[in-house]
Amino acid sequence: MGPKAKHVLLRLYNRSWQSGTTPPTWRTAVVIPIIKKGKKASDLASYRPISLTSTFSKTMERMVNGRLYQNMEDSGLFDENQAGFRRHRSTVDQLVLFTQSVINA
Repeated sequence: MGPKAKHVLLRLYNRSWQSGTTPPTWRTAVVIPIIKKGKKASDLASYRPISLTSTFSKTMERMVNGRLYQNMEDSGLFDENQAGFRRHRSTVDQLVLFTQSVINA
């Protein structure tokens, strides 16, 4: 994708972010039924739905998630001891700390 196209997309995403609205087509999904392995095609319970959503919507969601996450990090809104779902932290680190505190007790 060229720089002009990137600039146009960024303007579109920023306008959506600032207005708090998204185009209706971004909120529409196409649901495809996929048959489960070894199940009868004639039974509706044999299918699992797969929703295909807009690439624009998925990209916007990632941008919003990144902005919110960074804002929470910068504002110190995460507990210092929280490791799950945080960058550069691991639940394994928490397990090591817990194990060490049990050993030291």
